[in-house]
Amino acid sequence: MTNKKVSKAAVRRLAQEINSRHQGRQLPRELQLLLDGYTPASIAPQTYQSVKPTMNEIMRRTTTTGPEKFRQQRQYVAQLAAWSHEHGLSLEPELLLTVGRIVTFIASPRCAHLSDASRADLRSDLLEIAKQANPAYDGIRRAQPIARPRVKPPYLPAEAATIVRVARNQKTAVRRQSMCAVVGLGLGAGLDSTDIKPLRRCHVVEVDTNQLDVHVSGRRPRIVPVRNRYVDLVRDGLTGLRPNDLVIGRNEDRKDVVNRVVAQAVIPSTCPHVEQTRLRATYLAELIQINLPLLDLLDIAGLKSVQTLVDIARYLREQESDR
Repeated sequence: MTNKKVSKAAVRRLAQEINSRHQGRQLPRELQLLLDGYTPASIAPQTYQSVKPTMNEIMRRTTTTGPEKFRQQRQYVAQLAAWSHEHGLSLEPELLLTVGRIVTFIASPRCAHLSDASRADLRSDLLEIAKQANPAYDGIRRAQPIARPRVKPPYLPAEAATIVRVARNQKTAVRRQSMCAVVGLGLGAGLDSTDIKPLRRCHVVEVDTNQLDVHVSGRRPRIVPVRNRYVDLVRDGLTGLRPNDLVIGRNEDRKDVVNRVVAQAVIPSTCPHVEQTRLRATYLAELIQINLPLLDLLDIAGLKSVQTLVDIARYLREQESDR
């Protein structure tokens, strides 16, 4: 059996057939009100007035019936249309809702503030809208997946022990306190640099003589008990701090807080390069190996999916095979 190439005429006939299904179609009143009352704060009013007819037409073509999903799709389509209008690109649904346009939009600076997971969700939703609302949708062409960086490998036990010794043996009190905080919170509680940046002394709570709980704020709020072997190291990292003092530095708006601490420390050539992402990965590797229930592990680690854990488990298997 041979594959026949689909003719352009057949594509046009299919487009006409799908378009005919949309003609005369009316949105339920609840959804129409969501369109009529929509005034996006992130789009300039003049731009929105230019793209609103396109957004309305596309949303009329979708098969979405739930109000919450409709609101979300309405926002996505408006953002895509606004970006296209600002760049002088066509607003025709058949040209707006293509794989190429969608992927280019998601890779643009307009979406740079989104996490990899959020960008992947946005792409998935826009492609689904395209399938419903663009009769000439080129979905046969697969979009290039948005690259997700692989998690960095955890430190080997001997490497982690060396890093702890280096942190404790800094020559000045300030460097010793900062390095003990960075290393202790990474290895003992799985905190990364974004978790540590706003952390204050009062956020680390003494539960009893052998337990500290870290109350993490920000994008992954959670309460994390410090692993027993690192409690003393974290306490060293809190030395001399008043309740409202930042654990690292004095200015909450500073950048590269952890990198700055590591750069200022005296680290011998025999010590592995200290990276907060690898300290956190080492913490996660230890949690995997003590067989915590999966949902508890995700909560404690501030993870929304298991992919990071899968990456780390692969490293553990590689390390085991090297022994």
